[in-house]
Amino acid sequence: MSAENNTSPADDAGVERVAACSAPETAKSGHCPEPTVVCALGEDAVSRFDDRRDEAFAEFAPCIVLRLDRQGVITFINDFGLRFFGYKREELIGRPVIGSITPPLDQNGRDMSAMLQALCDNPEALNQSENENMRKNGERVWVSWANRPLRRGDEFVGVISVGSDVTAGRRASEELARRERFYHSLIKNSSDLVTIVDRDGVILYESPAVTSCLGLSPEDTTGAALETHLHAEDVVGFRNMLAVVGEREDAAPVFEIRRKDRSGCDVHLEAVAANCLEDDAVSGIIINSRNITERKAFEEKIRRHAFHDALTGLPNRTLFMDRLTRAIARRRRGPEHSYAVLFVDIDRFKMVNDSLGHALGDKLLADIGKRLRSCLRKVDTVARFGGDEFVLLLDQVPDDREAFRVAERIKKALSRPFIVEKADGPTEVFASAGVGIVHGSPDYTDPDQVVRDADTAMHKAKSEGAGRCRVFHARMHSQAVEVLTLETDLRKSLQKDELELYYQPIIDIHSGRPMGMEALLRWNHPTRGLVSPLDFIPLAEETGLIIPIGDLVLERACRDIEQFNRAHPDSSPLFAAVNVSAKQFGRPDLAGKVASVLTDTGLPPHLLKIEITESAIMENPERAALILEELQELGAKPAIDDFGTGYSSLSHLHAFPFDTLKIDRSFINALDRDVKNGKIVQAIINLAENLDMTVVAEGIESEGQRSRLQGMGRFLGQGFLFARPMPMAALVEHMEQTYTKERPERTAAAVSNTRPEQVDGTGEHTA
Repeated sequence: MSAENNTSPADDAGVERVAACSAPETAKSGHCPEPTVVCALGEDAVSRFDDRRDEAFAEFAPCIVLRLDRQGVITFINDFGLRFFGYKREELIGRPVIGSITPPLDQNGRDMSAMLQALCDNPEALNQSENENMRKNGERVWVSWANRPLRRGDEFVGVISVGSDVTAGRRASEELARRERFYHSLIKNSSDLVTIVDRDGVILYESPAVTSCLGLSPEDTTGAALETHLHAEDVVGFRNMLAVVGEREDAAPVFEIRRKDRSGCDVHLEAVAANCLEDDAVSGIIINSRNITERKAFEEKIRRHAFHDALTGLPNRTLFMDRLTRAIARRRRGPEHSYAVLFVDIDRFKMVNDSLGHALGDKLLADIGKRLRSCLRKVDTVARFGGDEFVLLLDQVPDDREAFRVAERIKKALSRPFIVEKADGPTEVFASAGVGIVHGSPDYTDPDQVVRDADTAMHKAKSEGAGRCRVFHARMHSQAVEVLTLETDLRKSLQKDELELYYQPIIDIHSGRPMGMEALLRWNHPTRGLVSPLDFIPLAEETGLIIPIGDLVLERACRDIEQFNRAHPDSSPLFAAVNVSAKQFGRPDLAGKVASVLTDTGLPPHLLKIEITESAIMENPERAALILEELQELGAKPAIDDFGTGYSSLSHLHAFPFDTLKIDRSFINALDRDVKNGKIVQAIINLAENLDMTVVAEGIESEGQRSRLQGMGRFLGQGFLFARPMPMAALVEHMEQTYTKERPERTAAAVSNTRPEQVDGTGEHTA
């Protein structure tokens, strides 16, 4: 019988079936389809797979065909298997399968020898298996095996296994499982709260962070409408957000909501929503929320300090002037919107401070503020302007007599004794006040004018005795003549060179080394002597003389500091801090003027600090932003002055490119007597550092203040503790006597990151 006749028709059919699934490209690739090809050999053929004819059939199979004896030694492997594992036949035949194509331990630490032993003992119990194998080059692969016992007659002699490569699928499954574990761990351990709601706002899912954030469990909230957990004022906004997100797949609004925690308290959340309604894996709107309760509380604390007096809790000048501005605008629209302003100054309050001390004096001021508030309606405002000065705004007054009625109530309220607790027991203190009244009229357009006239009337009242009240009117010629005289003298002062600059050093509070100088304007009047800026700067602002005066200050300060630095080449250069008034800051050519002065004087731009008050910015915020950017492009360093006393300080820090933040002296003064005030100062310092701004603390007058500030970080300071303002010549002598030993010098880059300040050690505002 020829070789062709050695197979039966059934065997021929088996060969055809094997050949039919043996596509050349599949065999060459070394990858197998599903392991069903064992059936192509037929169950009988597999069970008796033990001669050359069967081996010839196996060579046609597009999958791995492996034969093992009962000890796990390889007795046969087809060509496909050799190519798949990368071996030659003689390298595998006769070798144990463990250590050749199967590792002793897989990547999970499973003992492959034990598995093989179980397979060789009873293949029928493990007819399907999937395990890790390895190629000759060390690469780990996964193979799905179909296992059958191999018999010779009735004797069990080994195992025949048919395998297919499932590495790609296995790795894809492992990667999918890894990603699922990753995202599950990410959500589980995230401090952000992930909430999924349906189109109507019903909670479908909440992440475990709901427990740490709100003290609730996911079971407490799932299935409920989210709006039932919200503050009542946030419900409408939340519904509007759902409507927008539900209509637009690309909508991702950022919003704030307040949710109730387990105790019923509001928790402020900043959230962003994403539309995943059409995503089968989500089928909802995802809301990612972050707890911002502490941030909101901090912002509210800073905002309150910016608009309220720290001692009495009453509105401060900034808030009062804002409300007065609104009243002026209403009055100009019609006479039915009448208002009146009362300027109240406590009589002989300095004597109270001198006799009782500042601590009890402050307590008395707080009690006076409460009584003044009790004299007003809810629509009225009483503000403390500083010291013992209070200003009242009566809004929507019924007639001109209302201001007198309020003044009379103030007189009666203050006449009742105040009980002050002294160390030796309580004592009674009586108070009175001078009151100046201004009735609102269409002629007033500037709130400063109203307050100034009320102040004028108050001083007239005090000049007539304690507890007096006067109304400002146009016949107060003495004041008008005095103002006119002062204006005339001020105009002449420019021609006669009576204006001069004093300088106060700005110091590193840790090393005590000078880093810069603030230029402070003084008027050397021929008959009055040295005139404080408080007496003539407001007049200069009103008359427009502040523009030429400001130009004079800028040019002279830059020239003086440049000459000082040139005369001390062995020392690190000092910067010049120059204040710019509101009218100066409003000039469209301010940046050009600064550039011209820098060119003429030779002072490097980074050594010039331009100090601006918040009131100057508020006159035109859009223009202010452009001017600040122009100054920054020149290389000059803009600084925000008197931080904490102006309007909307936080928004200014965020919106404008300030290089320096100067903490107002009122914060520093309170360090000696108010422990809580130190926390506010520390918060301001941290805020500035987070915004990459340098801090200057002004008005440092005691070692105690300096010591407390030194524990809050590294920044600059100025005040009487270091030096009083003085002419340049005197300051040079003072610095040469004080700093006899030169310490390690700062680099120019370090100088460029320091910050000046705008109020001198006396508390006087400068030009």
